[in-house]
Order: sequence, then C-alpha cells, then structure tokens
Amino acid sequence: MRVIYNGIPLLPPRTGVGRYVAHLCSALLDLEPALESHFFLPLSVRRGWQPASDSLDEGSRGPSLRLLLQRLVFTQPFTRLYPPALDAMFRVRAAGGKYDLYHETNYVPRPFHGPTVVTVYDLSLALYPETHPAARVYLFRRDFARRVARVDRFLAISQVVRDELLDAFPEIEPERVRVTPLGVDHELFRPVKAAGEGVAGDLSPAPHTAATEPVPRGAILFVGSIEPRKNLVLLLEAYAGLPFELRRAHPLVLVGPPGWKSSPVHDCARRLRLGNTLLRRSFLSDRDLARAYRSAAVFAYPSIYEGFGLPPVEAMACGTPVVCSDIPALVETLGEAALRLPVNDREAWTTGLREVLDNEDLGRTLRQRGLERARVFTWRACARATLGTYRDLTG
Repeated sequence: MRVIYNGIPLLPPRTGVGRYVAHLCSALLDLEPALESHFFLPLSVRRGWQPASDSLDEGSRGPSLRLLLQRLVFTQPFTRLYPPALDAMFRVRAAGGKYDLYHETNYVPRPFHGPTVVTVYDLSLALYPETHPAARVYLFRRDFARRVARVDRFLAISQVVRDELLDAFPEIEPERVRVTPLGVDHELFRPVKAAGEGVAGDLSPAPHTAATEPVPRGAILFVGSIEPRKNLVLLLEAYAGLPFELRRAHPLVLVGPPGWKSSPVHDCARRLRLGNTLLRRSFLSDRDLARAYRSAAVFAYPSIYEGFGLPPVEAMACGTPVVCSDIPALVETLGEAALRLPVNDREAWTTGLREVLDNEDLGRTLRQRGLERARVFTWRACARATLGTYRDLTG
C-alpha cells in the first residue's frame, strides 16, 4: 500500500500535529513494514520514513519553512493565493505517484483521485473562532466545509471531537467518522531516571542540577502554545495567589512557542511581577520534555478547549500529578486520574495547586492514577485503528 501524507507538519520546529504524524508513521511502519509512506512538501515528495535519521528531537529546534508558511498564509494576498497554489502542487505530485490512499494530517484535504482520510484534532475553529486569527477562521470555513464531501473517512482523536464534528457538519454521515485516540511514547515518557540514575518503577523525579535539567526540579509545569484558549492568564493569576515561599520553591514554567495573541500573557506576567518565579522555554526536544515532566511537582493544564489533551497524558506517563480544567475532552481523556477544576475559577485553581503541592497523599494518589490512565494510550493502538481504516478503504 502506497500512502501519501501531508508532510508539512513534520517540518521543524515540530508542534503537536507534527509529533502526531511522526509517532503515527513510526508505529504504522512497525505494524506494516510493507506500507510505503510518502510525505508531500511544497517543493517535493519525500519517500519513506527513517526514524533513525529523522529523530523526533530534531523536529523541535529553530525557525523553519513551516513557520514561514504559517506566517505568510494568514496575510494578504497569501490568504487568497497560497491554498490554490498548494492544491496545484499537490495535484501534480500526487498524480505521478500512483498512491493508493491520501491521509491529510492538517484538516483541509487537497484534490486527490482516490480514497482520502483526514485527521481532525479539534473543532476550535468552528466552536471558538475568537481564539484564532480571522484569516485562519476564514480559510477553515471556506475550504474545510466545501471539501468534506470528498473525504472518505475522518479520524477524530476523541469521542468529544467526533460528536462535535457531526454536530457542526450534519452532512457528514456518522459511519464516516472513526475515533482514533492519540498515544504516548512509553519508552520515552516514563517515571524512571535516566540510564544509570535509577530503576524501573521509581516514581520520584530525577535529581536536578541547573546544568542538566531543562526545568527546575519541583516546578509547576505547563506545556503548549501560548495562545488564548490555553487560558494562561488564569494560570498566572492563580499562581500569583500562592504564598511567596511556595512560589519560590515551585517556579511556574511555561513550555511552548508563542502563538496568536500571546501578548496578554506577557502583559499579565509583568503586571503580577512574578519575576524569576516565572520561566519560559519556547521549545524542548522530546527527550528534554520527558525530563521536564519528571522534574515537575505538578502539571497544570487550564485550557478552555481541547480535542484530546496529549501533554497531560504524557505528564501522567512520567509519574507527575496533573491538575486540569473540567472541559469535556479532558474529562474523557484523563478520567478520574487528574484533579479537575472549574475552567474560569481562579480561586479554585490557587487552592487546587496548593493542595497538590502541600498534600503528599493527594500527590501520591494522583501520581498512581495517572500512571494507570496513561497506559491506556499507545501509538501502536492508534496506528492499528488507522491501518484498519486504510484497509477498509483500499480493500
């Protein structure tokens, strides 16, 4: 089977969608070595998947063509010119490849002569348009809605996303939407120390030294883009409500690239005068990210909307207690393994963070529940469901 993917999300610096594509394709190769993966880029189609040479760490560094494209596509005249140009380039590349199936990894499918699969990560563009640039919302409304008819199968990363997709687009028949939950790389994200530093099953964070750890030991950690729907102003205000001695012992670390409208977060930090108790890391390699999870005292995820919530699951897999908002997708994904708090209640967040930091029994309970919950999610299971969809469509 020859499959062509949208490979643009794989360009560095790799964000959530790129990590999904990388992990999925690696797991698919393990399940079906005969599967030929081809990745469409604006100027080429790259054949094959070589995990050794294309390490996930390399996808997290530096500026890239992907970021340039991302910036340009939401400006005039590129809003009008870029999508048709991409369609034309894809049509030419796909026509010469004799592909059996096309998997669009970033929402909007390009014209293709055969079976088409689209992964849907969330419906924020439809449900929370105010959290995105107007041009991005315009492109989604214009292109996604008019192309749903050409999609043979949608892969929703949670039941919540499946339900939202069917509600938002009633023309999509339910049998065309399959739920394929995301996975965790349990070889990397696990509650063990680095080689030679500990033993399997050790739930304690690795010892911290400034020279070796990506974040201070005992930090309150957030991972994700700095953007409105991540609700970081609330997190900063809740954190500022903690006693100074507690904040000094547990700095708040935000890991992720600046997104659209990130300035209110920076303005809030200055207003609250958090000083060196607030730290920023734009990018971490997957290896450093795993170490950051293990070093953290608690992982905080106050999003107002998510489609799945992979960072808190990865944190759980590393043995880190998780505090999150009580939104539908996180309730589905995390179950009772996280301390869930009202999404817009600052005082509840201050109280919840303090309870996890001060109450060893609560932390231990969340840690154990999190480990058990994280084991449910594997990239192999995601790949198996995806491969089943491919086979259904290709016979």
